[in-house]
Amino acid sequence: MPHKYAKSKSWHVPKQQYKITNWSEYNQSLKNRGSIDIWLSKEAIAKWYEADQQNISYSQ
Repeated sequence: MPHKYAKSKSWHVPKQQYKITNWSEYNQSLKNRGSIDIWLSKEAIAKWYEADQQNISYSQ
């Protein structure tokens, strides 16, 4: 197979290893990796609430 032939002739560069010295900071960065903060202005919240109130139907 061609890909196996080229692999034996090429240079092997090992993956670089990182040494972690501050474990608490590293653990916190892993926790924060998936967090998303969404900031809305007060005007946007007010318009959102007003639009929601207009769509309410009181008929049964």
